[in-house]
Amino acid sequence: MLNRIKNFFYKILRRSEKYTQTDMVYFAHGNFWLVSGQFISSLGTFLLAIFFANYLSQESYGTYKYVLSVASILAIANLSGIDGVVTQAVARGLEGSFIIGLKTKIKFGALGSVAALAIAIYYYIHNNLLLSTSFLIVGLVLPFMESFNIYDTFLLAKKQFKISAIYKTISQIASAAILIIVLILSKNPLLVILFYYLSWTLIRFILLKKTLKKFPPNKKQDPRAVNYGLHNSLIGVTSALISSADSLILFYYFGPIQLAVYSFAIAPISQLRTLFDKIPVLALPKVAQRSMNDIKQMFWKRFWLLFLLGALISAVYIISAPTIYHLFFPQYSESILYSQVYSVSMIFILCPAVASAVITSRLTLVPKKMLYLYNIPSIIFILAMLLTIPLFGVMGIVISRLLSSASVIIITIIIWEKIKKIEGNTTPNLSA
Repeated sequence: MLNRIKNFFYKILRRSEKYTQTDMVYFAHGNFWLVSGQFISSLGTFLLAIFFANYLSQESYGTYKYVLSVASILAIANLSGIDGVVTQAVARGLEGSFIIGLKTKIKFGALGSVAALAIAIYYYIHNNLLLSTSFLIVGLVLPFMESFNIYDTFLLAKKQFKISAIYKTISQIASAAILIIVLILSKNPLLVILFYYLSWTLIRFILLKKTLKKFPPNKKQDPRAVNYGLHNSLIGVTSALISSADSLILFYYFGPIQLAVYSFAIAPISQLRTLFDKIPVLALPKVAQRSMNDIKQMFWKRFWLLFLLGALISAVYIISAPTIYHLFFPQYSESILYSQVYSVSMIFILCPAVASAVITSRLTLVPKKMLYLYNIPSIIFILAMLLTIPLFGVMGIVISRLLSSASVIIITIIIWEKIKKIEGNTTPNLSA
């Protein structure tokens, strides 16, 4: 009976390829594991948010989010851009680039630790022991916590979607369970911060070791990996700095309570977006092996399908948001309107998904200077905030986020057009 059902769906997926121009069996299999893993992770995050809302005061939660926001800026030193280059290299069989990437991320991550310790000293001098101790913790674990997560990049590049999903589920559930226990036993934000960083660092280290043992990488390397990884990271510096600027501005000018309200406004959509973030990851191993002629045939069709999907998701969320907040986060009813407006960003995360996969798969073809165009959305974000915050407060930040996200679509298409010209036409193949 089970085999009949599997054969039935297999035939449907194969027949649908005539219309989607996609390997639907691959997509369904890979997407099932990616989405299911992310769904369980999001479920764990949602459950944790309920405990945060009910066990931690708005002021303490705002302080917690402030520390995480500053830490995300310091994590720039971990060179997140190396992940994309490692993905491309491993997908082409150059698995030794994974080890180089890991070592490089840890080495440069030490710079973030130095900055965190400097911030800790600053707050100690100003008699703020909570923030001083918090940033001391950040400084001790930051190079390792962020770098160890590269194991997931390796698994995805090798199309090990099932194992990636299982590891992601294990890490999310374990970390959430630890924090929930801490919240129940103590409402001390310092303990929450301590166990957050320790749990994630230890869990990622264990999973990294398991990955290396299960899939020992070969010694083939891309000699350009580190160089392109550095450039790829540099183009994201402005973005990383400004992506946390909203939390810093709210904390300093409006206080931790408004930061908590804002954080709960964008959290549901941020988690919802993660369910679709893996579309480029799933497409990457396929498009890396396809001709540009092949990709061009399906590009705009996919673009508009994803646009409509994003619009539909946004509409459903706008209708259901009041019920969600009244049921689970009654203390944050002020966040509802902000969250509804921010849900429009679902369109902007889905539309450029296909182009993002193409760009990553052809990253070494893109002129390095052109990649710095990705700093423009961050500049738009900061300029929009300066103009809108005095007029609209928290809503001004939400609007600024939407404007910044919309500009990503334009820039992605510009770079996509450039890649088409560089690679030129090739013999058509069966589409990915």
